[in-house]
Amino acid sequence: MLRIKDVLVHDVKTIDKGESVSSAASIMSTFNIGSLIVMENDKPVGIITERDILKKVVAPGRNPKATKVHEVMSRPLVVGDPDMDLEYAAKYMVSKDVKRLPIIERGSW
Repeated sequence: MLRIKDVLVHDVKTIDKGESVSSAASIMSTFNIGSLIVMENDKPVGIITERDILKKVVAPGRNPKATKVHEVMSRPLVVGDPDMDLEYAAKYMVSKDVKRLPIIERGSW
């Protein structure tokens, strides 16, 4: 049985909640990724995704340089455990209506 820890990405990119959406988009573009974990005082508090930027900034015509990450991020942060099996993780994601599942080891944050 495959576990999350067997397939997860280790180099997760983060951004401070007070940064601009423009900065978030730039980081995503630089690293060719679709989301960033949003941090506050070195703790994960949310996630900002391409979809958040599209639906909450671009479509309504907000200024991405003036809009802060915390204004449009998805929260609360739904997370998984490295020992979850993949099938359970997929069902969990569907039940929580999320497309990305950050994995946090107990006691990491």
